[in-house]
Amino acid sequence: MDRRANKQSCILDQVTDIKTFWTWADLHFLPEIFTPEAKYSNTIAQVKTVFADNAFHIDWSPRPIGRGEINVLLGSIRLRQLRVQKGRGCKVSSLVNHVFPICRGLFTELFQSTTEYESEIAPTYTHKHYGWMAEEETEQIAMTGAYADYPGSGYVMDVPLFRTEAHILVHDLWNFQWLDSSTR
Repeated sequence: MDRRANKQSCILDQVTDIKTFWTWADLHFLPEIFTPEAKYSNTIAQVKTVFADNAFHIDWSPRPIGRGEINVLLGSIRLRQLRVQKGRGCKVSSLVNHVFPICRGLFTELFQSTTEYESEIAPTYTHKHYGWMAEEETEQIAMTGAYADYPGSGYVMDVPLFRTEAHILVHDLWNFQWLDSSTR
């Protein structure tokens, strides 16, 4: 059922640009995916990932999330963006080209950007998020959106499993323009 038809409100409907996206991610999304406690009290299962020829392992458990902890997060959360090439698939009007000299068109696979674009001053641990990945690497499926058909490729950020690391990464990507006017 479409919540807009019933006039129900959702905070995500207020996300209209890059600034409101990051504000939503920081103030609403991240707090919802982590419980207030450092350890998750409602352990559903305990999973141990072991690496061959290495004593290191990761203990992980699917965790309840959100208000009332009624949803279960089974894997990691991924944010993915697609980008368009500057000046491709669009034309700047001569009336505004002195203010907006470069256009960025609607998304099509023909004009999809696949180039690295990281900030030279971004922390080195964030650089991998500024590199394009093919569908075979992201293991994402194509989807139809309101404005275009979107492939499973793109630039990804896997949300860290720990709250503090997640907040630091979100703030660093926000401050070093992981999302910009080429993001779709």
